[in-house]
Amino acid sequence: PHYDYEVTNADVTTLAPSVMDTGGQYEYGTTDFTRTILLGSGTYIKDEWKKDYTLTLKSHLSVLMGTYKRGKVTGYSLDTIARSALWEEGKDFNHGTGHGISISGPVHGEYPRLASRFAPASSMPLSPGMMFSVEPGYYDAPDAGYRIENIAVVKKAVLKDGFLELESLTLIPYEKRLIDRTMLSADMIEYINAYHKKVYDTLLPFMRTPEEAEYLFEATSPL
Repeated sequence: PHYDYEVTNADVTTLAPSVMDTGGQYEYGTTDFTRTILLGSGTYIKDEWKKDYTLTLKSHLSVLMGTYKRGKVTGYSLDTIARSALWEEGKDFNHGTGHGISISGPVHGEYPRLASRFAPASSMPLSPGMMFSVEPGYYDAPDAGYRIENIAVVKKAVLKDGFLELESLTLIPYEKRLIDRTMLSADMIEYINAYHKKVYDTLLPFMRTPEEAEYLFEATSPL
């Protein structure tokens, strides 16, 4: 998931999932996101790719969609929630589910941390205003790896007094071609469609060409 590398000019040719972890440092804050996307030529998509990607997506969404009792939810508990979809299939990942986001320092902030190791950074109760990444993955497949990362902010729940919910600040489409909708609940499909509509409405004014606008439309159309 976090690898040593050599700079090359190799071309991506055969269609396959590719993990891209990137972000930027701005005067008003820091961004960090990861997407697994299909790159290369061809149309053949393996069933195993879709299954493992969708499992990773379910893990990701299980955290973002939750409602949590204030004072009783920690990064430790969110890490367990994230892993449950993969654990059901006998799979796991060997890093934390998320990290705090520094405003002007290194992107990996110390607090809070979504991790299976019980420590001060993962055991502190979450409260409104905290920002952290939600980035489960799966890397043990023979020919592909997967990770999906959004930055989320903790907010007071709208409909439940004394509870918290998460708002995704990252606005980038998921890879629809790798989603097996039969593996998702109706609530997850509804969440993805609403999220993609927000992505489309927010980013459309920034598209510079008809081709970019067409890509955004296709990437965010309903499942």
